[in-house]
Order: sequence, then C-alpha cells, then structure tokens
Amino acid sequence: MKIAIIYNPAAGTARRLNRLARLERQLQILGNTTVTYYTSQSGEATELTRRAVVEGAEIVVAVGGDGTVNEVIQELVEHDVPLAVYPAGTTNVWCQQVNMPVNPRLAADVICNGPRYQVDLGQVGDRYFLLMIGIGLDGEIVQTVNLDLKKRVGKLAYVVAGWRALKFRGTLVNITLDSGRTNEHSITVRASLIIVTNSERYATLKLAHEAQVDDGQLEMLIFEDSRLSKKFAQAVSVLANRREWDVNIERYRVHTARIAANPPVAAQIDGDLMGQVGSQAVEIRCVHKAIRVIVPAKVPANLFSHGE
Repeated sequence: MKIAIIYNPAAGTARRLNRLARLERQLQILGNTTVTYYTSQSGEATELTRRAVVEGAEIVVAVGGDGTVNEVIQELVEHDVPLAVYPAGTTNVWCQQVNMPVNPRLAADVICNGPRYQVDLGQVGDRYFLLMIGIGLDGEIVQTVNLDLKKRVGKLAYVVAGWRALKFRGTLVNITLDSGRTNEHSITVRASLIIVTNSERYATLKLAHEAQVDDGQLEMLIFEDSRLSKKFAQAVSVLANRREWDVNIERYRVHTARIAANPPVAAQIDGDLMGQVGSQAVEIRCVHKAIRVIVPAKVPANLFSHGE
C-alpha cells in the first residue's frame, strides 16, 4: 500500500521525530511505500492531504496535534481514503480515545491491519470537526493561550491561559436543539461553557459518557454560569467522572443545534480558535459516517455502535 504521512514539525520534539522515523521504517518493513509530507504553516495539512490523495495515497496518517488532524479531515471528507492518527503534538484526544499505541511497531501494525470504521463528523459552516467545539470559557482560554509559551511548555500554557480567563463571567445563550427524532425546541440560559462533542473524551477527561462516534448524534453539555461554590462542584463532578454529582450541567443529544450568544464569546474547534459566536446563530450539525478511520482492535466498548 501507499501510505501518506502528514507531519507537523511544530508539534514535535527530537524524540517525536525519532519515533516518526521508526514508524516509517516499520511501515516499510510491513511491505508499504511511505511518503511523508511536512507542514510549514497553519492550514497547510489540508492542502498536503489533497496532494497525497491525488498522488495515490491509500491511507493517510496524521502525525501532529488535534489541530493537524482537524486540517487533514477537511480534505478526507471528500474522499474514501481512511485516516489513521499517530500521537504527537500538545494534545491527541483522538489517540487517547481509541487507545492508539505510541510504540512505532505497534502503531504500524494498527495502521496496516486495524479495523476500519465509518465515523461521524461535526460541521459548522464549511468546517468539519472530529472531536468537539467549545463555546465560552474553553474558547476564551484558547484565544488567550500564548503560542510561544505553548511551544516551550506544552499543556502548561493552557493552565496559564486558564488563570487569565477566570474573569470570564459567562454569557446569555439561546440554543435551538433538533435531535432529528423529535420536534426541535429552544432553551435560553446563562452559560459559562457549551461543549458539542462527537467523542467521550474532552482533553484528558471523560465528559460525554454516552457519546458514540457513528450514531448520527452529537453530545451537547451546557455548563450553567453559577456561584463559585457550584462551579467548584461542577469541577469536582467532571474530574471524578461522576454524572450523579453533576451540578448545573445540562446534557442533550442533538443532530443539529443553532447557538447565539450575547455578549459574543470565543469558540474553539478541535483545540484551535474558531472565532466568535454572537447574536447571529451558528449552526452545528452532525454529518453521519462522513469519513473512514483506522483504529486498534481494542477500543472502548461503547465508542462505536457497530463496525463496517
């Protein structure tokens, strides 16, 4: 097989570059031809994926952070070429979600022989996401994070940005929900954070307990803005992964959601800044079984509703 590797050097260290070279060797030992495309700037992974497909790639492997993966899927949604993800970069939520091994030999075996599934994507405007959108506090943190600091200290840069974003007081949101199975309805609430996700994991936490990546639905979590004591209880609930402790966290399953906010707030998509959500509602929808992915044989039991 011809395997294209889309690699983001900015997401790597010398150790990660060494692992990439070992991954290439292992894939070649298994009888494949590999071509590695190196990104040099934000957004380039989409164009390189397009080039790889035109040049005959039968599998595309994204090697970078969640942002690199997001760029790759923008092109793969137009093609029937499967995606595999090898962990590198500041965060790799998808790799954590599917238990993708870091060991290059084991990862190469997954890429060549792992099961393939059709999975859903979320879509807002003309942009797709594999993992999630965060509106409110999460977006404010991504907007605030110092990129130079992120290159030096990785995830700690988000902790620093989180402290700076503590002044965020929430926003009034109007949300129209459509599950695709019942009549749509609207809610208005003052929220500090709204998460729309296709994955159980959110960063290192398991938040969307019922999420399945191929069921035609997205999970929405609304964190209502509240007193400091309730915010602390929310944090304890989230960190302990205990739904029964949830305080002011509303959960919905949606096929389509339209969200407006006043005052406007920042939003992030798969870990990168998306822009502002304001008085003109943004529509987020689920695109059922939009791309194919290659994953390890042993994934969390409820992640997929069924295989290919």
